[in-house]
Amino acid sequence: MNTDFYRNFLIIAQTGNITEAANKLNIAQSALSKQISTLESYYGVTLLEKRRGKRQVILTDAGLDFLHRAQEICEAEEGISLDMQTYKKSVGGTLRLSISQAAVNSFMEKYLLPFAKLYPEVNFQLHEETVVEQLKSLKNNVIDIGYANAPLPETTSIVCKPLAGERFYAVYKKDNYLGFTPGNKISFKELEGLPLSCNYGCLSLLNKLANAIGFSPEIRFIVTTGTAATKFAEEGGSIAVVSGASCKHLPKGMARSFINEQELSYEQTLFWSANSKQSPVVKLFLNFVLNNEQA
Repeated sequence: MNTDFYRNFLIIAQTGNITEAANKLNIAQSALSKQISTLESYYGVTLLEKRRGKRQVILTDAGLDFLHRAQEICEAEEGISLDMQTYKKSVGGTLRLSISQAAVNSFMEKYLLPFAKLYPEVNFQLHEETVVEQLKSLKNNVIDIGYANAPLPETTSIVCKPLAGERFYAVYKKDNYLGFTPGNKISFKELEGLPLSCNYGCLSLLNKLANAIGFSPEIRFIVTTGTAATKFAEEGGSIAVVSGASCKHLPKGMARSFINEQELSYEQTLFWSANSKQSPVVKLFLNFVLNNEQA
């Protein structure tokens, strides 16, 4: 049986209207009706019933059972196709990604460049955005996948896969005029009374930890990205508290100390729409990243 018949049946079930389904699939209504007749004849059951006086259709009991089986068949076929593409190394298409600005370099090194080397026929569109912008881009179908290094709001409209955790560092000018000369590892308490700079994404984490320890952090500069917070610390009058991805490559004259507080961390998150059908190249990239994490 042609697997397109199963896929098209899913669209009919979704719309409840053969005419609307045919328009959505860009095929003639008569051809779509013929496909349903072929399925019903092949299995010897009635799958759809027309509502009297209306253009809508409803699924029979057999149709409801068939719907679940058709979904399984389509998912299995897509899985086989995806697996075979990994052997052919010839998958094409465009992958639209949004990466948190501070995580672009690490994401490219760990995932994007190795994937591009394996699949040279894939094109890429890369957006560097804040989490708020990422969620908006996903909602407006501007991107396929987002990669955030800040906490995401809970919502049923997106699928989230936590990746490796992100820890924080104190970044400072070596010859700063604050008298700050730490070792390679510090506690958050050592930053009490010092002017700090940070990004909005980690502000709540800093305040929560500071309250638990018993002091109010002196936040002098709050900005969109950790990179900008680090830039502000270059003048020597503040300490930037940023994620590891934000301070991986520091300018000359700057240094960093690991903040040894388990509470000061968050998971990096790969996310995509729960409501949109994924293209083969999107599925392939998701599998690549998730398998890379498990390796």
